[in-house]
Amino acid sequence: MSLEKAKITKSHYLPTLIPGSLILILTIILTGLPLTETLSGNSPATCTTTQQDLCNSNHSFGDTAPQVDMGNDFSENKPDEHAFVSIRKHEHHRYLSQFTRDLGRDDALGIFQHAWQVVNYYYYNDISGKLMLETIACSLQSAINEPELRRNYNLTTTEADLLTEYIAREKTAWQEKEIVSYNDIVRFLINISDQCSGSATNTTWPILESVISLCNNLDQYSRYIEPDEYADIESSANGIYFGLGTDLLFRQDDYPVIYDILSGSPAEKAGLKPGDIVLTVDNNPLYNIQSDEFDLIDKDKREMAISIKRGCDLLDFSLNKRELENKTVRNSQIIPGTKAAFLRFSAFDKYSRYELETVLQQYPDDIENLIIDLRDNSGGIVSSAIDCADLFLEKGIIASLVSSTTTRKYIASADNKKSESITVIILVNEFTASAAELFTAALQENNRATVVGTRTFGKAEIQTIYNLKHNAGAIMITSAQYLPPSSVSIKQKGIIPDIAVNNTENHAFDLSNECITDQIAKDNSYMKLALSCIK
Repeated sequence: MSLEKAKITKSHYLPTLIPGSLILILTIILTGLPLTETLSGNSPATCTTTQQDLCNSNHSFGDTAPQVDMGNDFSENKPDEHAFVSIRKHEHHRYLSQFTRDLGRDDALGIFQHAWQVVNYYYYNDISGKLMLETIACSLQSAINEPELRRNYNLTTTEADLLTEYIAREKTAWQEKEIVSYNDIVRFLINISDQCSGSATNTTWPILESVISLCNNLDQYSRYIEPDEYADIESSANGIYFGLGTDLLFRQDDYPVIYDILSGSPAEKAGLKPGDIVLTVDNNPLYNIQSDEFDLIDKDKREMAISIKRGCDLLDFSLNKRELENKTVRNSQIIPGTKAAFLRFSAFDKYSRYELETVLQQYPDDIENLIIDLRDNSGGIVSSAIDCADLFLEKGIIASLVSSTTTRKYIASADNKKSESITVIILVNEFTASAAELFTAALQENNRATVVGTRTFGKAEIQTIYNLKHNAGAIMITSAQYLPPSSVSIKQKGIIPDIAVNNTENHAFDLSNECITDQIAKDNSYMKLALSCIK
C-alpha cells in the first residue's frame, strides 16, 4: 500500500472510527497484556509481551483508521442481507480462488475453527451463535449473487440457485432453535460444501468465505486480512514499508489530498507537495475513492503515473516505489523568537518513543514549550502512545485497557526531567483518533497539556491481529477498549479541546515541510492559539 497508508477517510467520519484500512497504521502489542499464540485444540495459549516484543506475529491495534459503521455489531443488531454487499469490498476473489485450489476441505474447516476460537476467546463482546450463523448465511448469499465470484469458482446459474434454496431452507430451520452451536455451523458449512462437490466448482470456497464473513461483520473495525496485506502490516509495524512516501486523506465526494510527505522519499524528490489533490493513478480516476478501493489500484505496482491538481495547475508525475523508513516524529523545529519547539506525530509505531526522546534531547536547554501536532493522526500502536505519554508524566494514570476478562491500568513512571518540566500544547482535529486520543487524554486529564483545536474523532476500541494457520492470512478483531485517566469513555464523544479553533481552514498539511513562521504569517488559527499558550 502506498501513496500511502491511508490515514483516515472523511467518509469514515461518523462519530465513530480507520488505519482499513486506512492507514493501517500499525498498532502493536499492549504492554503486558496476554495475547494469543497460534491456537491448537480448544483453548488458546497465552504469552506476556514486553515493550518492544511481538507475540507470534499477533499485533494489538489501537487504531485501524475509522471505518464506516455498517450497523452489524453482533451485540446489537440482526444482519441485513443488503448490508453485506458493501462489507465484501475487503474480499479479493482472485486470491481466494487461487488459495482454495490447493486446500483440502479439512484444512479449510481447520482455518474456520481457528478463527472461531480466536473470536470466541478474544472478541470483547459476547456473540450469539444463532446470529453468527445467520450472518454467515447472508454473506454467503451475497457472495453467490456476485458475477465475479461465480466466474472464479465456475459456479453455474443452476448451482447458484440450488445453494440459494439450501440457504433459505436452513434459515427456516434455525428460526425454531433457541441455541445454535458451533457444531450446527460446521454442519451448515459442510452441507454447503457438499452442494458444490458434483461439479467443477471448488468445494472449499464457502468455508473460507465464512471465515471472512465471521470477521468482517463483528463490528466496524474487525475484518479479515489477506496474506499480502498482513505482510505489509508486519513490515509497517517495524517502521519499514514499500511505497512513495505520501500520506493521503481520502474524502467523500472529492479527490484524495496529500497531507504529508516523508522526507527523502520518491514523492519528495519528484516534487509532490502537501495539499496536492490526486486526480488519477495510472489513469484510474480517484474521485470519491476510499482507502481499500485505492489499495486494489495500488497493489503490487512498482512504478506509478500520478496526475495531481495544485492550485489551478494540472501536473503529471512518474514515480518508482522503494523501501522507506517511516519516521513518525516529523517536522521538528524551533520557533524563532520564542522558547518553544514544534513537532508532528504522523502516527504511533514501534519506534515513536525512541524518536521522541531523540528529538527532545536535541532541543536547547532553554526550550520551555513544546507544540505537538496530532491533527490527522489516526492512531497506531497503543503501547507506543502509552510510552510516549509517560515521557511527560511524573505520576498519574495514563490509561486503562479493558478486555472481556481483564482491566489493566497503566501508571506513569517517567524520569525524563526535561520532558516533565516542559509546557505541552497539543493540536487536534476531527481526524485525531484512537491511540492519538489516548495520548491526548492522558496529558490533558493529568493537567500536563493544553489541547487546542476541534473535538476529536472518538474511537476507544482496540484491535488485535491474529495470524491464521496454513498461511491463510489473518483476522483483526476488536479485543478491548481503553479508558482515559477519568475512566469516562471518549467513544463516539471524542476529546473536547481546552481552546477551540473556529477557523479550521488551515489543515494539518498546511504545516508540513514549511517553516512555522511562514504559517503564522498566513494567519494559521491553530498556530496562533497554540503560541498564545506558551510561556
